[in-house]
Amino acid sequence: MKNKKGFTLIELLAVIVILAIIALIAIPIVLNMIESARKAAARDTAYGYIDAIEYNNGFADMEVAGYTRITGDDIDISDISVKLKGKAPDSGEITVDNKGKVTDASLCIGKYKVEYNGKEVTNVEKSSDCSGTKKLKFKIGDIVYFDPVKYEFCNEAYSTCYEWIVISRKNNTYEFFMLDDVSSMLWYQTSSTSNPVDIIKTYVTDWSNKLTVDSSHDVTVDADWKLEFSSTKARMLDKSEFASFPAEMKTIISNKCTRDTEANARAWRHCSIMNNAENTFAIINSYPEIDYVANTIPYVAKSCTWDNYIKPVIKVDITDGVGNTSNLDYKKYNVGDLVYFDPVSNNKCDSTSFNATNVANGTSTCYKWRVITTADTVYMPNVVIQLDHEIALSKWASSSTSSPATVLTSLASATSGWNNVSNLNFEYDTSAAQYNYGKLTCTNGSCKISGNNSNIATNVKARIITGEELKRIIAISNTPKNSKSNLWNISSTSNDYYYFSNKSMIIGTNQSASGSGSTALSWLIENTSSNSSSGATDNAYGSNVGGYWTLSPVADYNGSVWNLTSDGEFDSVNINRTSYGLRPVITIEKSKLN
Repeated sequence: MKNKKGFTLIELLAVIVILAIIALIAIPIVLNMIESARKAAARDTAYGYIDAIEYNNGFADMEVAGYTRITGDDIDISDISVKLKGKAPDSGEITVDNKGKVTDASLCIGKYKVEYNGKEVTNVEKSSDCSGTKKLKFKIGDIVYFDPVKYEFCNEAYSTCYEWIVISRKNNTYEFFMLDDVSSMLWYQTSSTSNPVDIIKTYVTDWSNKLTVDSSHDVTVDADWKLEFSSTKARMLDKSEFASFPAEMKTIISNKCTRDTEANARAWRHCSIMNNAENTFAIINSYPEIDYVANTIPYVAKSCTWDNYIKPVIKVDITDGVGNTSNLDYKKYNVGDLVYFDPVSNNKCDSTSFNATNVANGTSTCYKWRVITTADTVYMPNVVIQLDHEIALSKWASSSTSSPATVLTSLASATSGWNNVSNLNFEYDTSAAQYNYGKLTCTNGSCKISGNNSNIATNVKARIITGEELKRIIAISNTPKNSKSNLWNISSTSNDYYYFSNKSMIIGTNQSASGSGSTALSWLIENTSSNSSSGATDNAYGSNVGGYWTLSPVADYNGSVWNLTSDGEFDSVNINRTSYGLRPVITIEKSKLN
């Protein structure tokens, strides 16, 4: 038998070394070829997309059906749709001039960012901006809720969580116009010589220093007024800006700036804005018809006979700190949504586990709740919910030391078993009301009021709804043109009455509810007596309460608080009334409802 000769160990090692050398030389070449191919593919995709934009505009200019012209600066490509062959970029921004040509583009295609200068692609590189992480984006005209003090988005109706509309966007920097009415930002034109910049400065003192204004908005008005908005944290809206807004945006803003001349209407005021072309001020007016900037009643500084709001514009950069991009997949809840939640176990419970009789006799803690968050989004991790019935506890009494805030003491006791629910973090300011207990501040469950700087409760889990929250909830059921839904605010007086009927909010003096049948708002008066006239049919607990209290005192009458009655009326009642109930409001993590 012949001996078979194999490779020696030295020979094997030599082969391995040779293969390793070949690999060291070849692999980078192969990887570079793959990388070059991927970059070329990204470059070709960018060119194809840019061509599609320009072809789209050409067809649109020829009025071909199905094509809409695209022009503007820093357009988020998620806001537009074009017909093209092949794959579209994943994200990015483009600028298109008035001729329909793309003059600038920054596009993410896979993990590659492609830069285009209007003539050619100038750079294709891997970028962390194109990692696939979801990014917070808004469109012009979106409604957002933002706290300029904390410099963060919010979804509760507390003192500095304001409602805004997006009026401009450049990359990650947005400008928001405030939609909420702020009584302390009134400009008394007939009696005051105050500069509107000074009014803004005074109001925004506590706002974040991250807010800035470009000097391009500074302007001289009259011979003696230099308005330097760049020296403060907010500015006024300009007439030319407003004129460029889409009609829907103008309608929304105008409805927030209306002066209603009906005999029974109260507290309507216009919004003062700049009119740089004429070095004057103008107003946004929508009565009797929408006349967005009323040139029929222009006025030079200090000459208007009405009291007008100055609604500020702020600039917000969401690149860092605001709009965290790591968690943008939370469920979005709509106001009025029904959820089942056990505050004792701090977990969702199943609707089949709910039994009204067991809840009423205290043998079950699987409760029905309603979402009262009106501005929820996929980037907010929490949601605010309100119990669908009253909770048995002592209300406040009509003494000089009691106030709506004092119910938190009773709520803390009544909800003491809800150990796993987060402690209350909440702020509410009643300084606009005569019956003013000052600013209520709850930090990690410890609550105090500024009126006498006293601590009123600890370990607080729950609160009650505010008038501002009810205002926003009620307004949701109205069309944008029904501006009356936006009248109520904390400065409304005891002569004002409001009621909802068949999905509408009606405002006047000494009115009563006249609704019948099902309404979108009937869940607000669940489990109250005599509520069928306003469409509510749920009285599962056999409740005899006549309505529910809010946290909001009445502006002109000591000892009165706003409440919602069983017949759908939103009015004021003295705090010694014991026939009204308290529905606890808590904030919970959305993850608990998954």
